[in-house]
Order: sequence, then C-alpha cells, then structure tokens
Amino acid sequence: MSSALGWLFDGIGTAALATLCGVGARVAVQHWRPRRSRRSRTTVYTAGADSHMADYRARLDEVIIAARHNVYISGPGFDSSAKGEKQARTYAAALRSSLQRDIRVVRVQTTPIVTDFWLAHLKELVREFPELFELWVFLDPPTLPLTGMCAVDVDDAAHSVTEFMIQMPRQLGTHRADIASTAVFIEGHPVLARAVRDRIIEFSTDPQRVRRVTSAEAVEGFFRGEYYFAYDSYMDQGQATTRLPSAVLIGPAVLRDYELVFDRTGSFRPGGVANIRPAPRNRVYGVLWRISPADLCNIDGIQDSRSYSKQLLTVYSLTGKRFDGCHIYSAAPDRQDGDPDMEHLNILIEAARDAGLPTEYVAELAGRRPNLTAGETTVAPPSHPVTVSKRDGTGS
Repeated sequence: MSSALGWLFDGIGTAALATLCGVGARVAVQHWRPRRSRRSRTTVYTAGADSHMADYRARLDEVIIAARHNVYISGPGFDSSAKGEKQARTYAAALRSSLQRDIRVVRVQTTPIVTDFWLAHLKELVREFPELFELWVFLDPPTLPLTGMCAVDVDDAAHSVTEFMIQMPRQLGTHRADIASTAVFIEGHPVLARAVRDRIIEFSTDPQRVRRVTSAEAVEGFFRGEYYFAYDSYMDQGQATTRLPSAVLIGPAVLRDYELVFDRTGSFRPGGVANIRPAPRNRVYGVLWRISPADLCNIDGIQDSRSYSKQLLTVYSLTGKRFDGCHIYSAAPDRQDGDPDMEHLNILIEAARDAGLPTEYVAELAGRRPNLTAGETTVAPPSHPVTVSKRDGTGS
C-alpha cells in the first residue's frame, strides 16, 4: 500500500490528480503530509485476477449508501458482460437508496456511448428522481488521465469520502480495453473532497462541453438518438422540447452551400414559411438537436410526405466541428421566394437570437421584413411559449 500511495501522491500521481481536479486538488495533494493528523484514512484497490474489481465496486456502493448529505460522481458506466451488468444493478440500487432519503446526487457521464443495460438504469433514475438526480453528459468524450471520481458528504469533516478510479488499458483475451485498474478512497479529508466536488460542478456548468438531461426521453435521445438540424421554428427551444420530448440541444450550427428561402405557403398561414435550397457559397444557420428515433418518426408523421422530403446532410458547429448524417427537411416550393409570413418570421428571429446564431444572420432575417410605409408597424415578436399548429411548413 505504501508504494501505491507514493505513486498517487508524488510524481505522476500528483500530476494526474492536479490535471483532473485543478488547482484546488493540487493544493490538497501538496499539503497531504502535514494534514495526516486529521485522522484521514486511505484505502487502495488494484486489479488482480478480477479485472472488474468487485471489491472496489462493493466499497463504492457502500460509500454511496452511507451518504448523509450529497454525492458528486463521474464515470464511464459499465460494460455488457454478466459481471458488468451485475455491478450496474447494484450501483444503481446504491444511488436509489440515497435518493430515496433525499440525498442529492450529481452524476457526470463521461462517455457518450453506453450499454443498453446501463442506459435503462439511467432512464429509470432520471424518471424516478427528476429533481434530486442530476445527470450531465459530455457532448464529446473528455480527455482525462483519470476517468472516475467521487466526493461524498463534502462539507462533513468526519464523514467526507473522496474516491478516484484510475483507468488504464489492459488486454482482455483478444481485445484491448480501458478498465479500472487502481482505485483510491480517502476518508476524512474535506479539502480534497471539496476540490473534487468543485471540479464536477465545473464540468456541469460548461455549456460548450456538457448538457443536463432531465427526462427519460432525453436520456434515450442523447445516447440512442440521431442529429436533427432545424432552421425553422424548431430552433425555438420551447417548441422543440414540447413537440420532441427527447430533444437534447447540441448547439448552433450551419449548413453550407444552401440558402434560406420563403417559397412555400404555410398550411395555416397566408405568407411564406422557411425552406432551403442549394446555393453554392451561401449558408443557412440553425440549431442542431439530438432526438430519439421515435421523435424522428413523429416529425415524419407531421410533415406531409407529398410536400416535404428529408435529406441526410452535413452541418458544422460554429467552431467548425463536422456533423455528418444530420436529418434536414425541405419543402417542394409552391410560390416565388418573397415576403415571409410575418408571425412566422418573427418566431424565427427571436429563436435565432435566443440560440446564439451570428448577429449578421439575425440581421439578415430581420431584413426579410417587408418595407413599411408611413404609419405601418411590424408584428411584435411572440412571447414564449410558441403556439404550434399542424402544419405551417416546417414549424409554426
């Protein structure tokens, strides 16, 4: 054990902890030796013949069940083996035990790909405890030297527990996998526990990297969904999440070599509604969502197949990240591109502004308002929530 602790708190281990937990953890690690009088206790588990480290998993479950105030935890989930599924079941039961006692649990899921078994547990926990169980997901897998950490009862000097799970590549039969190989529990060190909690909170407050999923449908949409690019009124978050319960916002995006036109008459509107058509060197901005296959079928059902078609195209984030195979709907034109329906246009302008689309694009949308003669006024932008009708083009 002494050699393991020497690795963890000196040299490589110190650098790894500092990288993961930031300055706070670095300070805590550097001051570890002078604080030994705190009666802190450290326990180390390492992988031997049991690559799933059942003893470590059992200890982690015990720590979660014994929580008195709060649990902050991050990790990748569980594999699809029989042992992995068993551990997922007992881990979910431990979380449920704390949640049933009104213990707040904040979990950061560090991988965007999970097994069906673990997905089912996440959906159940979010459905049963929508307020107490906070599930945050990374839009992209983070590059971290340590892949799991936990802080329990952070502000309780006598009962705080900090846990680090170090994941390293190992050869399992004929394939190579990243699995837990070393886990460390530090009890009674609130400084370190607070550093881990603050790091997890930092993850969950970075809108460029993570999203909170607040419903079972959204969990399904994120982990099993497909990309849907909205350039119309589905840019509005209220409308999108009302009509598409699984929708998880990815962010603003742009479709290249297309232009926005209003060459389709809305089913319930007198003017034109948004549509797209190919146009080299032009761009259409919108909002990228991830939605479940079921919600994608719902859109298919709403769209009139005689008037609308769906394509799989490539869009880009505003920072240039590529998203292939995005579902995008376009309409068969039935009029010349001209003045849009004013209410529809005002919805688009407000949604584009709220979504953080480029100001130049928002100005272009505003410029589509017809010229006014003396004494005329435009229709004021609508207030949320947006009324959805079936069907005004590709949105109300």
